[in-house]
Amino acid sequence: MALLIATGIVGAGQQFPIETEETIIGRSTGVPVKLEGSNISRRHARILCKGSSYLIEDLGSSNGTFVNDRRVNGPTPLTQNDVLRIGSYSFSFVIEDNQAADLTIQRETVALPENTDLYRENSSQKLQAVLQLAHDLGNTLELDAILNRFFDLVVKLFPKTDRAIVLFIENGEPVLRLARERQPTPNRERLFSRTLLKQVIDKGIAVLAEDVRTLDANRSLAEMGVRSLLCVPFRAQGTPVFGVVQLEKFRAEDPFTGDDLHMLTAITLQASMALDKSRMHQRIIAQERITNELALAREIQLAFLPRSIPVFGGVQLDLLADLKAAEEVSGDFYDYIQLDTSKVLIVVADVSGKGMPAALFMSMIRALLRQVCKTVRSPAGILRHLNEVISQDNPKFMFVTFVMAVYDIESGNCVLARAGHPAPLLRSSNGSVEEISCHQGCLVGITEDCPAFEEFIVQLSPGDTLIFYTDGFTEAARHGTGELFGTRRLLAMAEKVSVTAALHDYVSLFRSEVDRYCAPAPPQDDLTLLLLRHCAVN
Repeated sequence: MALLIATGIVGAGQQFPIETEETIIGRSTGVPVKLEGSNISRRHARILCKGSSYLIEDLGSSNGTFVNDRRVNGPTPLTQNDVLRIGSYSFSFVIEDNQAADLTIQRETVALPENTDLYRENSSQKLQAVLQLAHDLGNTLELDAILNRFFDLVVKLFPKTDRAIVLFIENGEPVLRLARERQPTPNRERLFSRTLLKQVIDKGIAVLAEDVRTLDANRSLAEMGVRSLLCVPFRAQGTPVFGVVQLEKFRAEDPFTGDDLHMLTAITLQASMALDKSRMHQRIIAQERITNELALAREIQLAFLPRSIPVFGGVQLDLLADLKAAEEVSGDFYDYIQLDTSKVLIVVADVSGKGMPAALFMSMIRALLRQVCKTVRSPAGILRHLNEVISQDNPKFMFVTFVMAVYDIESGNCVLARAGHPAPLLRSSNGSVEEISCHQGCLVGITEDCPAFEEFIVQLSPGDTLIFYTDGFTEAARHGTGELFGTRRLLAMAEKVSVTAALHDYVSLFRSEVDRYCAPAPPQDDLTLLLLRHCAVN
């Protein structure tokens, strides 16, 4: 396996494994090596693996790809420790041998408190070290303070150490948390052996290599100049390994010994308990902070929704909107904006995804909508302008579905347009319910040159009710089977409500029926309803 290790100022310490025959580098979402910056193309370059050989190829990027400061003009071989430059990033190219089975380890021991071998030799010295560490760590829950106190003791107990590092496993990847070197060497403090690390983590063992020159299967250690090492996992009782401490010697004399292995394992297990408590404490604090921030975000988001129903000539619209978020914040939203003395713009929308990202995107969409409708008054024109603006700068490829209508309170004329959103329902005053057949339109935000949005006119009679909704209703899934609620059930629900019933009766029935359908689990998507009833104007 090969690695790209960021060595420059930008992204320093980031590591990207090269594990497949083709590894794309760029700023597009989903590429294996995703980089940020305006000087990075979406698909900037690729690394090809052919057997044990590696090639780098530029993919027509604007700013080029460089190996050892020479611009790549075709497939170019990559060798050990080549310097790769892409935009503002610099990488060291490192080849590691994945044959972990060939890794020769002189000694290993189980990293668990019940391992009595740890105290078989020099037990009093080890007990004193463990008690000292317990005392030092007992009065703090700060993760960095615990790590630094542990690190100080390690360096004191093992004065022959030339380099010491602590790695934590975060989101499945090793992250350097601390490093100390007797004679610092540029870039070396961030290098380590993934092969050795994997063996220690997978087996939960502490290992000793008295002479790294015997580790023929792991070239990276020898190339770093390591001659002897200890690697011990952080592992609290009943928890998986969450990191390692590794000590290295670059000098041949006085290598690490089995007693060193037992000493380091004993104090690392003691530190592991303190670190585990600290990590749990931090998770609780972080969760409380997130909960508080989400509650505040929900308050802000609800404040964005319209608070009052438009009034025309002293007559208030017979209109009701309701939004039930699946999470603390929602990607659904609705709006109604008075355009002139007789017309109002009705909007229901659904942003892709859920939670905070969708809520932030929704806030931006709402602001754009209110700006656009100051000068554009047709639903199709508003959708076209929104799509043009959003699709020009949408790096995460989020999108939004819309259904909107310009309703004339005097005539009952309603001009509709859709953008990938479910079609509204029409509950006529005669009791019938139908899905309004209007062109679906494309999603807003994905492509700049989507087909023109089409408009459809509905003439409402007094007592007719328009029902706008989001797909949280129709895509609600039955617990156990996954069967969707569907439009047919939605139409049947609308028929159950009396044509003279108040609009909130629709909301109550729709919500209770969907909750019952999904029980015992709650609906997994946001649920938004907006109902508009046309009344005769005297």
